Amino acid sequence: MDKEQVIALRMERQGLSRPVADEEFPSLFRRLQPVAPAYYSMPGSPPRLRSRSMGDDAALASGLRARREVVKARFRGGSIGYVLSRDLETYGAAFRRPLNRLGEVEQTLLDTMRSTGPLSPRHLREETGLLNKQIMPALHRLQRAFLVFEDQEDERWDRPWCLFCSEWPRLDIDARPWAAAAAEVVERFLEGHVFAASSQVRAWSGFGVTALRQLLDDMAAAGTIAAHSVRGLGEGWVRPADADVAPASSAPSGVWVLHRADPLVLPLADELRERYRGREVLQYLLVDGEVLGALCGHWRIRAHDVEDVVVDLAPAEAVQRQDEILAAARQHYPAPESQVLRYMGQRL
Repeated sequence: MDKEQVIALRMERQGLSRPVADEEFPSLFRRLQPVAPAYYSMPGSPPRLRSRSMGDDAALASGLRARREVVKARFRGGSIGYVLSRDLETYGAAFRRPLNRLGEVEQTLLDTMRSTGPLSPRHLREETGLLNKQIMPALHRLQRAFLVFEDQEDERWDRPWCLFCSEWPRLDIDARPWAAAAAEVVERFLEGHVFAASSQVRAWSGFGVTALRQLLDDMAAAGTIAAHSVRGLGEGWVRPADADVAPASSAPSGVWVLHRADPLVLPLADELRERYRGREVLQYLLVDGEVLGALCGHWRIRAHDVEDVVVDLAPAEAVQRQDEILAAARQHYPAPESQVLRYMGQRL
């Protein structure tokens, strides 16, 4: 495969060149999971696969969540994400962060939930006398270890927390070896991303450098992934089935706005942090299948402006595509509530 083929196939697999019908949405979700809520969204917001479905992706994800077909947990270095409930054991085994010892607060919370059942943070405060600033960090540590489960079925903030083993008695996170679970999720990641450098697999997964290197070597030895060189993209990994596969069509030309936890952005997180160092990035711009720009400004809960649109295009192309890029930005920051103030540093 060459770079253009990788991009075209990735856009297909991601649902961007052909947004999926409602009935296909769970399959797309499974290929791209864990799926995060939009970066800079309110607590309780549903996971987002923006621009990838023919219907409203937020409504579709909310429906899956309400039926508990997708569930909330902490993956990839402890960040919030959703996976299909049938895959929770695999993703839990791959991403959990075990606690070597329980602190006093963690033990108190577990003991309280054992004796009372599911409790919201407000009720945990009443039962334990602990402060919210003690409870929430401890709950998050227990959640990363898959010892507690946050039952987020809708957008309520005061959702119940319960023991993971009580809520999912048939799942045994300890029974699945880390290497087997991690290999499965990496292979599925490559199905959706097509090609990725080792650094991008690490940025997406949050796995340690040494453990990931050994995992990738073992997967290559087993034949589940293969080393591959792509001109313009460098050295990386593909699934053997994808090494010579051709996309159904060329990558579409266009501009998409991606939030900072989008499945296409996460593998590039380290690269993008360096590229836009010193800027406050609100969202990124996908231009013809590549992340080649950013919407910059200061995020606020209320409506806020885009202070500058930065694009990594040749000067002539940046000018030629200005209207197209600004139209995509304004779709997400519509007037009069918000304004796009500058383009490549020039006042509009």
